[in-house]
Amino acid sequence: MCERISCGVATGADSVFVVDEDEVAPQLEDWTYPTTSGKQLRINDGPDSGQVFISAYNEDGNLPPEDELGAFGDWAELNRDRLEDRSCVKKHGKRWYAWHENPPMEDILQPKLVCKDITESPHFWRDDTGEVVPRHSVYYLIPEESVEMKELQEYLNGPDATAWLEANCQRAANGFLRMQSTVLKQLPVPQEFGESHQAKLTEL
Repeated sequence: MCERISCGVATGADSVFVVDEDEVAPQLEDWTYPTTSGKQLRINDGPDSGQVFISAYNEDGNLPPEDELGAFGDWAELNRDRLEDRSCVKKHGKRWYAWHENPPMEDILQPKLVCKDITESPHFWRDDTGEVVPRHSVYYLIPEESVEMKELQEYLNGPDATAWLEANCQRAANGFLRMQSTVLKQLPVPQEFGESHQAKLTEL
């Protein structure tokens, strides 16, 4: 049913890369992506958090060379000591303005479903715009093109999927559920989902 099920991106320095949208300088607006954390999903009842990533990565997931960073480079230079102190730079040789892991932007920047990684009860929200780049405390599911995202969301938030997840997810502190891609990929779906999926593939 899904092209991809993954946790959001890890930067190693969210305190630097994540800022309130209304605090972004005009010259940096082209270097931003909307973002959300797991906690914000629940607070805001959806992925619209009012915060953005300031990011050098383009929509293909590529990282420009340092001499092409422009306004982003000027901004990042102010935080260079903090960014160079991350393990991904010191131990793994990442460029000082890179993130902890390279974000699969071509996958992420699509309409998707998102959920908290650790939650009292599972709940899935839609990112219909496909613009949100989730943080590491969020899992995102990108449905196959032939799958109706709203219908999949309704099923995932329904009693059958909730009961299955509560029975199969690992437990974190205080009995909270730990959502993991390996478990989400095993979640059964009703037969009619498969039949509808196959029918739409045949039409294509």
